[in-house]
Amino acid sequence: MTICAKNGSHIFGQIIDKKMVLSESGKILDQCWNELPEHYDNVGLREYCIMPNHFHCIIELLNCDPQLRKPLLEIIRALKSFSARKMNDLRFVCDNRKSRSPVWYRSYYEHIIRHSDEYAC
Repeated sequence: MTICAKNGSHIFGQIIDKKMVLSESGKILDQCWNELPEHYDNVGLREYCIMPNHFHCIIELLNCDPQLRKPLLEIIRALKSFSARKMNDLRFVCDNRKSRSPVWYRSYYEHIIRHSDEYAC
């Protein structure tokens, strides 16, 4: 999965000496990502990478009761919503802004990993 920041803004941090240094917004994203299993029983978090203007991640949808299983779209919507709300709250306080602004592009890119050899790539 790849999720991009609105307008390609470098809000999640910057690369310094070939290492990603998270901004406060990047730290919020990291926290919200790691909290997803607390909200969704069928989520298994795998590898992820926060870049200055986008986020790469692998989410495993675990087998559980089909009635409790949340679809991927709902999980991504929650991640974007939780993180955007916290980032906007931070910007509202720190930058003395009068309104909230979009953090994420509306959609996301996905690729379904169907086999272990695909996962290894």
